Amino acid sequence: MTVETDAALLLVWLHGQAGGTAFVEVNAAEDDQWSGCGEERLHTLVTYLKNRGMVGTRHTMGDRTSCWLVSEGVAEAERLMQIRDGKLQRFDIAANGLISAGLEDFPDCVVVVRDFVLSPAAVILDSILTLPEIDRAVSYLVQQKLVEEWGKADSHVLSVKLTPQGVICGSTVPVNVRKFVNDQQAGTRNQFNVFGNGNQFGDNNTQNNTFGYDANQLSKFARDLLAAASTADITETARARVTESVAVLEGELAESSPEPGKVLQALEKVKEVAWQTLPGAIVQAVFVSAGLG
Repeated sequence: MTVETDAALLLVWLHGQAGGTAFVEVNAAEDDQWSGCGEERLHTLVTYLKNRGMVGTRHTMGDRTSCWLVSEGVAEAERLMQIRDGKLQRFDIAANGLISAGLEDFPDCVVVVRDFVLSPAAVILDSILTLPEIDRAVSYLVQQKLVEEWGKADSHVLSVKLTPQGVICGSTVPVNVRKFVNDQQAGTRNQFNVFGNGNQFGDNNTQNNTFGYDANQLSKFARDLLAAASTADITETARARVTESVAVLEGELAESSPEPGKVLQALEKVKEVAWQTLPGAIVQAVFVSAGLG
């Protein structure tokens, strides 16, 4: 495990040993759970925590592993324990982890549930996600159309495959499934449709236009591309290029009588900029999700 992970475990352990209070001196080297780490590793972890204002020490050459929590350390330990023990937090870790695991298997984007259960992504400090917790996360992801069932035995899902929307969700930094779903739902509620030969605004306004794509396609494409660009690991210059190109497309669509030639020219420019600035996996997923692939 990393220093950061081990230090978090040590911080929570110190909290338990001190009864959740500050300034109780504890030496982890004297406990069977930590003695196997070795003095140098423990000293590294204690130093890591001290440098971040979580613990205090008075180390001598004969004692390099004793420490006590300060108030900031108590608060951080309790925050970590809430993440470990809270039902919603555990759900988020399961859902976010499944999406991340799928993207790591790009372009197949398949997650074997059993492999995920046994992976480090299912470990929260000194706790492991249970199979029912992971099953609930899988059901939610299927319901939100971020994954599809890829393998099933009886009533148990054995594996899932990310949908194009799931790939877009997985491209956000950090991955946050519930926020992504909320943002998508908000975008749908606020969506307005633009059609050729006179704009029509409002819900349930569905008809074809003369651009070769219907308004829902273009609206979803623009919304998803902006969402992907806003969270992708790209430069601010690249992000601005995507935003500007989409703004031109939206401007053409907002005209009282949009010209098909100009709309298609703006759309092609958006595609060109997207391929130049965003990871290919994200661009392809956005295109497929909007029906433009």
